[in-house]
Amino acid sequence: MVMIKLRSRQNFYYEVFPLREKEMKDLLKIARKNWKKAVLGLKTSDYFKDFIINEKVRGRLAEFMEKELKITKGSRVLDVGAGTGPLTIALARKFKTSSTDANLLSLKFVKYRAEQEKVKVDLYKTDTLDGGLPFKEQSFDAIVMNGVLEWVAMGLQKEKVKEVQMKTLKEMFRVLKKNGTFILAIENRFAFDWFRGKTSHMPIKFIDLMPRKLADIVCRIKTGKDFRTYIYSKFGYKKMLEDANFKEIEFYEAFPTYQKPQWIRKTRNLFANSYIVVGKKL
Repeated sequence: MVMIKLRSRQNFYYEVFPLREKEMKDLLKIARKNWKKAVLGLKTSDYFKDFIINEKVRGRLAEFMEKELKITKGSRVLDVGAGTGPLTIALARKFKTSSTDANLLSLKFVKYRAEQEKVKVDLYKTDTLDGGLPFKEQSFDAIVMNGVLEWVAMGLQKEKVKEVQMKTLKEMFRVLKKNGTFILAIENRFAFDWFRGKTSHMPIKFIDLMPRKLADIVCRIKTGKDFRTYIYSKFGYKKMLEDANFKEIEFYEAFPTYQKPQWIRKTRNLFANSYIVVGKKL
């Protein structure tokens, strides 16, 4: 049986896009016995269903870690921000995997899926990341943040976005072992797609390309809230990881996106849609 270790009893729910809290609870009623049937029965897009189910595609990051980064089978790996768990499951097939999330309902879904697929994983219900992680220093050989860093300041309206993100990166450094590997999967602020009018986290054209103060104004007009989902350029990510004390920083392009990569390769492309940024703790 897979256990969820409660490191926080805070009643916190963020939407597991596009599922609201009631929809997530309804999903769990079916998922308890058959997780895949529960997903296929959702009244949502085929893209979202495939995002959860298609482990072959989602698991390419785990393959990349094993083959390109030479992370071995006995390594202890942390997946920060499990969501519905397709990456967690893929990692757990290869490594000794722990996974955290602030959303207890999504962790229950991961638990049901892992049990039905007979995959061993340690699950931790935590606070939002500004409160730190419930692990000792130097606990993990590798840490993965897959589509998480851009969201960490969403519930912290009084704090500066970049300061929250930097605090999060330093926390990753703290719990990573010496000679450990940090993997950040995230969009590029200057992705060619944004110049064409496509959007990333906020459905507002060109908002990622705007100066932050202008983006705040536009976002308030459109949504009534500040712009909080900061992503950065290749140079921006490099500086942030360096400021968090990571070394030997390398960039890989995930095509077409880090969420569903067809391939992952080293890159100098300043306009890639997504990056896999790799840093070491030396």
